[in-house]
Amino acid sequence: MNYKVKTSEILHEVRRVEDLKEMIETSIKIYGNNVAFKYSKDEKIVEVKYTQLGEDINNLGTALLDLGLKGKKIAVIGSNSYKWCVSYLAVVCGVGVVVPIDKALPAMEIENILRTSEAEAVIFENKYIDTIKQIKEYKNISLKYLISMDKNEDVFSIDELINKGHLLISEGNKTFIEAKIDNKEMSMLLFTSGTTSKSKAVMLSHQNIVSNIMSLSQVLKFREDDILLSFLPIHHTFECTVTFLNGLYNGSCIAICGGLRYILQDLVTYKVSVFATVPLVVENMYKKILKQKELSNNTLTKEQIIASLGGNLRYIVVGAAALSKDIVIGCRELGLEVRHGYGLTETSPVLTVENDKYTNPGSIGFALPGIEIEIDNPDNTGLGEVIARGPNIMLGYYKNQEATDEILKDGWIYTGDLGYVDEEGYIFIAGRKKNVIVLKNGKNIFPEELELLFNNNPLIAETFVYSVEAKDGDQEVRAKIVYNKENIEATYGNISEEEIFKIMEKFKKQINKSLPLYKYVRKIEVTDEPLIKTTTNKIRRAEELKKITA
Repeated sequence: MNYKVKTSEILHEVRRVEDLKEMIETSIKIYGNNVAFKYSKDEKIVEVKYTQLGEDINNLGTALLDLGLKGKKIAVIGSNSYKWCVSYLAVVCGVGVVVPIDKALPAMEIENILRTSEAEAVIFENKYIDTIKQIKEYKNISLKYLISMDKNEDVFSIDELINKGHLLISEGNKTFIEAKIDNKEMSMLLFTSGTTSKSKAVMLSHQNIVSNIMSLSQVLKFREDDILLSFLPIHHTFECTVTFLNGLYNGSCIAICGGLRYILQDLVTYKVSVFATVPLVVENMYKKILKQKELSNNTLTKEQIIASLGGNLRYIVVGAAALSKDIVIGCRELGLEVRHGYGLTETSPVLTVENDKYTNPGSIGFALPGIEIEIDNPDNTGLGEVIARGPNIMLGYYKNQEATDEILKDGWIYTGDLGYVDEEGYIFIAGRKKNVIVLKNGKNIFPEELELLFNNNPLIAETFVYSVEAKDGDQEVRAKIVYNKENIEATYGNISEEEIFKIMEKFKKQINKSLPLYKYVRKIEVTDEPLIKTTTNKIRRAEELKKITA
């Protein structure tokens, strides 16, 4: 018998919208003079108001329709930028289907996505021009139009098309402005990172996205004076929905981060109030703050810590992977309000989050309003697969009915994650079903659980836990530990690899003492070489294992 998970009560009233076009149009009416975007250009901060955003979307959308792209698939590739956001919205609000591409992919994979999606146009940052031009010449590629986000004499540019669209609208062309949206049709085609299997193309609709934005806004209070830092790769649903689109729905300002090394600087520069990110970034922030406290003999106050992060930080919304309970507690003690959530690209993406009324460190909160979650076929400890249904569940995988049927059954999505619920109804994720290490005696070990224990140590940057077959035919648990070079040197000075190994071996023994015998980590490997990860910092487990066992 399945266990039904608690759904959060509605804590905040929201305005109803049926699609992203309506969302943008109503946001412009309500928040027209608010700043929608801030970004740095030529060492100056550029601000774009909602009214300007609306004009740019209408102009670009009109020009794209004039090129004959109605109903076509249009890919977008590049760093987080205002033009990326305008491109995305112009495509989905009346032109066709947007295909966001991970900017970190090699040329071969970009080619594969353009071929599989049958994209007829691609909007790109200029640094990709040679790759895109080359791909266009290959056989069975549907590309007709190349559009650069920068000025380029060889291809169309966004600025050129925006000017063309402005002219067309001034002449009475209202094809884009009056375009009708079918909110249940595929409008976004998203290629997953494929951490455990081959990348799949997720089909999402306007209804999927806007229902998720409204549900999220019913449990976390986003305000029109909020400044959200856009840092994670924007092609990914977590960043796209929670920061970019959710920010625009609520009349907030989206500040474009200059890159990984500028996070702390940009939190201060833009006085960020909401920051959606991944556990690794929070862990690093937390460890740096602890180091500062140590250097100041623990005299840093909560106010000083918040001030060092811009003085305005209200929420850190964490998703994409598990965050250690100890780090959540530690952050909250320092005055950082971490809200841990959970979801998948296939769920647009948020399924659960700790909310403004209910938080429980280590948990992922309750189901969002309008979403049903159950623990499927739980064992005697209450552990089972997390399944969900609601208006945010994907339409399916593009041209892959077999994979669709594996994950979607009778309206429910089978997430592949194992979870359980505590007495108060909070959901906890134990780990991926595919990653679980099953011993001969039937006991389960979740690598993610052990990785969190190791990663709590400021001397450790990240950990990969896996198993190999032992001589007795059972599974032996091992760990690959990536040490934090900076913190090792700050703590111990310039020491040898052998000495670092001894420090980690000692720590491993401490962890083992806190675990039942069957969970013991038997052997470790220590390195300063980062693990192979996706652009949202998920470990590519299959690739890491292949590397270790090669």
